[in-house]
Amino acid sequence: MSPRRDVRVERTAQIIEAATSLFAQHGIDQTSMDMLAKAVGMSKGVLYWYFESKEAIILALLEQMFNQPLLDVQALLQAPASTVARLTQLTTNLAANLEALQSLVPLAQELYALSARNSSVQSFLKGYFQRYRASLATLIQQGLERGEFSSIDPEQVAWHLAALYEGSTILWLLEPTPQHLAKQLNAALQLLLKAIVVA
Repeated sequence: MSPRRDVRVERTAQIIEAATSLFAQHGIDQTSMDMLAKAVGMSKGVLYWYFESKEAIILALLEQMFNQPLLDVQALLQAPASTVARLTQLTTNLAANLEALQSLVPLAQELYALSARNSSVQSFLKGYFQRYRASLATLIQQGLERGEFSSIDPEQVAWHLAALYEGSTILWLLEPTPQHLAKQLNAALQLLLKAIVVA
């Protein structure tokens, strides 16, 4: 006897996928729960059984969008390569993930703008970046303990590295260049590494 499918998981994923498409096409404010219910072929009442509000859908979407970068850095904490090699791999992964989602650039910009007036979105992003910086700090600490880096404050370096990633990404989203994002991010990473790598 085959195991029963988890219909709730499937339907939740379907709703988030449809919401992503509608938000990207029409904007978050202009997308109603009625539009979303129609897109997934269910009544609004059933839709509310899965998500109690549009805000709950937005938070689930944020979780999905930001989960991979955090998983990437956490996975690299266990990798045997040098810290410089792992930071380079992390940078490459980040660029690849972002370039794959380029069609969602307007939505990403809207989500960031929404954080200025929505405390739940702001709280999510703040918590995400705290966890991301903490994982980066652990990675930097490993490099320090292995003698790869000079005497530095891992948390401070992690803060600047996160700012480097985020700032470079926003500049690229606002003004894409013929160069790939990976090239831009790796160039920025090398500038930072020059200041901390033991010669």
